[in-house]
Amino acid sequence: MGYTKQTRKLQKSGGSTYVVSLPRDWVMKMNLNSGDDILMSVNVNNSLTIHPDAHKADHKQAVAVVGPKDSDESIRRKVVAMYLAGYDSIKITAKGIRLGPGQLNIVRAFARSSMVGTEIIESSPEFITIKILTRLPELTFSTGLLRMCNMTVEMHKEALEAVMAKDEEYAKEVVKLDDEIDRFTFYMMRNLNMAVGDANVMQEMSLGGPRDCMHYRTAISRVERVADHAVLIAKKVKFLSESVNPEIMTRMQDLSGSVMSLFESSVSALVESDYVAAEEVSGRIPHIYVIQEELMMSIKKSSPNVTAIKFILDSIRRSLEYTADITEVVMDLNIEKVIDVNLPHKVVDAVAR
Repeated sequence: MGYTKQTRKLQKSGGSTYVVSLPRDWVMKMNLNSGDDILMSVNVNNSLTIHPDAHKADHKQAVAVVGPKDSDESIRRKVVAMYLAGYDSIKITAKGIRLGPGQLNIVRAFARSSMVGTEIIESSPEFITIKILTRLPELTFSTGLLRMCNMTVEMHKEALEAVMAKDEEYAKEVVKLDDEIDRFTFYMMRNLNMAVGDANVMQEMSLGGPRDCMHYRTAISRVERVADHAVLIAKKVKFLSESVNPEIMTRMQDLSGSVMSLFESSVSALVESDYVAAEEVSGRIPHIYVIQEELMMSIKKSSPNVTAIKFILDSIRRSLEYTADITEVVMDLNIEKVIDVNLPHKVVDAVAR
């Protein structure tokens, strides 16, 4: 299609029906015929979005050709990118080589651990095909985000319990939980990417418009980063030379508990579209920064485990920073709820009178 805009006249058909013709090139591209159903959505800005019936829409397929110079990580990145882009079928095929057991296992392991709703339907030394069985989201954005939030809070709690117990096996279990966070992250990012170009998906996810997708993508990435810092805390257990001082341990757990409470409140404010709640959380964050800094400064350089403890405190501080980012997303999304968008017009009218 060689154009993105054109003007068409609105015509009246019968007593109360208005019609407008559709561009022929678009109709052909969408594989539509006379008599086919199309869907229309009214957007928040009162514009209309027209798209084919979801059942008629073509399934998107992607094929990535890999050669001798492609590493295992390069192949994994291609699979991630195609999954996030919303393709229904992903195929990795070899060019000039045979896919080795390691490469095949990389794709299989990633599909099973990090891609929701997928099945490997073909696998050979020449190619491997992954089918994504779920096209539209099975859960709303809010439900998925709350699940991620709850898992993240539990990870932080258990990571510090592993530190307190100096239990490396317990810490490894916390690290494994990050796979679930990654699954939710990839799944929700995929749906947000699809929603930008498909009003069906946007409605299924209960999103108001493309602007929501941009802000929610930011929020999801911040939740994922908070979970990543729980993993970093758990990984510090193996560097502990002895048990952490009980007083320091208690203060760290209290600090983490305060940060996680604000984190939960920020996610709740996002789900509930509550500007006031987000602003209240934002106002409490500076006080927690002070507590974290005081605890950091109180750790003597000669203290046992000083390096590991300071790394843990840094992860807690960074989790607080990501919480602040989420509150900003909430306020950006809901600013219209606390301002009078008609005020300038009212002022002009008053002056005119």
